[in-house]
Amino acid sequence: FIKWSAANYPAEKNILIVWDHGGGSAGGLIQDELHDNAVMSLDGLEQALNEGGVHFDIFMTDTCLMASLETAQAVMTYADYLAASEEILPGSGTNYKEWLQSLYDDPGCSAERLGKNICNATQVMYTENGDNADLKGLTFSVIDLSRIDAVAEAFEAFMKEVLGLMDDPADFGVYLDAVSQTDRFLDRNMWDLYDLAKMSVEGGISKETAIKLENAVDDAVITIVRGSYHPYAHGLSAFLCYNEDCGLLDRLARTSRNPWQLAFLDAVNLKWDAPAWATDIVGDIPQLKPELYTVDFDTDVTEDQSNVLLRVNSGFSSGGFIRYELQRYDDELQVWYSLGENEDVDVVGADGDTFTVETGFSGKWPALAGEFLSVRSKDLQGNTVLMQAPVYNPELGGINKLCVLAEYPEEMSLLSEYEEEDAITVTAEEDEEESTMTVTVEDEDTPAMEGSKHAATDEAAEDEEDSTSYRIAGIWNGYDSATGLSDRNAWSAAELDGTPFNVCKPVYSDYLDDIGDVRLGEEFVLEPDLTVEETVLPAGDYRLRYSISDMLDRTYASEFFYFTWDGEAAVFE
Repeated sequence: FIKWSAANYPAEKNILIVWDHGGGSAGGLIQDELHDNAVMSLDGLEQALNEGGVHFDIFMTDTCLMASLETAQAVMTYADYLAASEEILPGSGTNYKEWLQSLYDDPGCSAERLGKNICNATQVMYTENGDNADLKGLTFSVIDLSRIDAVAEAFEAFMKEVLGLMDDPADFGVYLDAVSQTDRFLDRNMWDLYDLAKMSVEGGISKETAIKLENAVDDAVITIVRGSYHPYAHGLSAFLCYNEDCGLLDRLARTSRNPWQLAFLDAVNLKWDAPAWATDIVGDIPQLKPELYTVDFDTDVTEDQSNVLLRVNSGFSSGGFIRYELQRYDDELQVWYSLGENEDVDVVGADGDTFTVETGFSGKWPALAGEFLSVRSKDLQGNTVLMQAPVYNPELGGINKLCVLAEYPEEMSLLSEYEEEDAITVTAEEDEEESTMTVTVEDEDTPAMEGSKHAATDEAAEDEEDSTSYRIAGIWNGYDSATGLSDRNAWSAAELDGTPFNVCKPVYSDYLDDIGDVRLGEEFVLEPDLTVEETVLPAGDYRLRYSISDMLDRTYASEFFYFTWDGEAAVFE
């Protein structure tokens, strides 16, 4: 395509735009629907640009998750600027009408200025269209590729220091905890580089190394627009992960030029080995002992049988999460329907290194048109949670994701009672007989934690009871089943006015320990006055369990706890 374009439409300035799927540095971009939905890797993109023989003023990926250091290094020889997004992009992409008009009005404008026009025009388009969810999640940046070598050098030095921390489990535990709040994106393996550097100083990385990386990113990213979901995004990300699929890591290894990044991935992904060229540079790579960072927890029913307590003894990072999953039993069909997950858990006490939480279960659940939604939280920013629930429409690809914005009365921060400035003490105790080590992270002078919402006064609880509000943001097709990449087919609620849907009711399989089937609820029509509302659950049999994540992004599930709900109170077995 590049050769054909250059031969038939020669020009003094050239821009190459890729509009399609994007899956981050390891996932690649461009889904070829004519050839088994093959996805182009970054090394494949680099090869294509090399064989195309054209140097571009701007290379733009109007795709998801591709504003990364790895993408920049793949294209830097063949373009002056990279325009891309760290986050997923809506199906509409950039504001082509506006920025093409600016190019028509001023064809002699510089590539840098055009890049800024692309970013600004796109932000304006989603603002004017009232696409609130898309606007809040929007990121788009323009990167000066002549300055990428400095970023790459700074990132190598950064990862070398991170790898050095792994010799001491206690030091690495502090690092993991410090960077757990770094701004990441829908693909949780993509980390904002500037924010990662900034957060890492509290985790043992030297200020000199962190600031060098921050400054290099600042110099390279010449403009960025970002929504309120990503206030700490700075326009350039990088791939880092724990416990990932070896195939994905192999794809990343074909494009990464950072031996210390690959050595880190080797160290924390126990089934994967870095390529020989990287180990030749790095030398011996320490291997992570994941058992040292495992969450230790236990559960129990409260004395009055009204709730379930979760006691976390060690291994929980403030960047992890604790949620509870709720299921409802259908007596007639004899199946368990999954109602999804809820972020509403409250810290009710602390004793030494252990903190205790309970569910905020109130007997209410989000419902639409009389059907309870099976909701999953996909993004959490302050007191706003982006939730998704499956709905069905055969003309829109079958099962889609209903996107709902939930506004809670308070910030949904589980450990908000901890003081950020508290000193952190980390100790490591080795058991010589069992060859194990216990790592303990504790805050000095940590105040006792009280219930953040429901443990206030009965009067305050009543005031907050109905204060959660919901707004339907639109419909999204979710992930493409053939490629695993984010699907860009999305529609606003306004576009789907009058469209019929069925709420999906996922059936949970105890045998599979997962969703095994989906039933459809009654059909409803999406209309402007249709809203999601907190609705009292019908009396019957229910069960719930906790879901916990640790420092290494591993997820744990507690056992199910069974209870009856009579419409006013829960009684647990």
